[in-house]
Amino acid sequence: MIAPCCSLFLYGGSGQFKTTFSTFMTQIHNRNNGISRPDRLNASIPAATELVYQKSDCVVVLDDLCPRDSQKNMTQQEETLLEIARIIADGTRPAKMRGRTVPRKEPPSCGVLFTGEYLIGKGSDAARLLPIKLSTPIDETKLRECQSKPLVVSTFLYYFIKWYIENYKSIQDRLKKWWEKYTQTELGVHKRLWETHFFLNTSHEIFLQYCRERNFTSPENAKINRHSFEKLLNDLVQEQDVRVKQGIKIEPKAVDPFELLSTLYKNGDFRVAKHKKKFELAPSKYDALMHNNLLCFQSDSLLAMFKNKGHFYTCAEISRSLRAKDALKLDSEGKNFKIGRKRYFGVFPSKLC
Repeated sequence: MIAPCCSLFLYGGSGQFKTTFSTFMTQIHNRNNGISRPDRLNASIPAATELVYQKSDCVVVLDDLCPRDSQKNMTQQEETLLEIARIIADGTRPAKMRGRTVPRKEPPSCGVLFTGEYLIGKGSDAARLLPIKLSTPIDETKLRECQSKPLVVSTFLYYFIKWYIENYKSIQDRLKKWWEKYTQTELGVHKRLWETHFFLNTSHEIFLQYCRERNFTSPENAKINRHSFEKLLNDLVQEQDVRVKQGIKIEPKAVDPFELLSTLYKNGDFRVAKHKKKFELAPSKYDALMHNNLLCFQSDSLLAMFKNKGHFYTCAEISRSLRAKDALKLDSEGKNFKIGRKRYFGVFPSKLC
């Protein structure tokens, strides 16, 4: 058998409660302190490395990869994310940190869940991550009620862990048999992603076994859930494998994002809502919102608009390009500014003319 050696990456636009969801789903409620805030990706690589080695049999959440006002800060966050993903995947820590030799230890025994607003990683870096896009905002109120009042989530996790320990030997035997079958199959994807598929697929089957035994679900509903999960997992792994293969050769982009946006603006090639209510009622009808003399783009809409024009950028690339031209409005923390709970690319129209 092999140890789990992948990291999950929950990403999506701002205002979708990725942080809340991640922390609530990976912690058992502490009656004295509640739910702890996750560590941030702006930690240095040595600090983040120490963190994952200090944790045991749990999930560490490293939070908030998002566009920053400083190119240096963005690069540092991305480097930290990729380095931790390498440590989890390879099972080894860097030989040196801050110029001093670090004693070798056993591989980390925790899982890692990253959160962020944009994707990074191609080639071998992409093979160490499995991104999961959060496209619909989480209902924060209901989630908090389940964790902080009746403690539904924590109670469920407690009894699931108890059941797992009581049935450890039989579960271990099942995993060995599953692994033997997996070694005889081929998904046609990178080996690391193939292993990731095994870990998540078998974990879900064990989870459903518990739910069936405790009558939380019927056998019929369990089959439906199983089929749906397998399809989603297959799609996620296949999509990430495409990013892995893109890393073999990365072609330079011929058009700068700012220049393309400027051309589209001058030609009147995107749909702008002039009123916030209209935009909120039918966001799919518009590419941008005019708000306080700013052209405001949601990240997904902006990426889709560029994609329709045949240009595939990342949010980080767009942000860097706009900042280089002083065309992007930022908040006091140097992040994309917010309208309500959501962050937007707020572009000064005068810069596009």
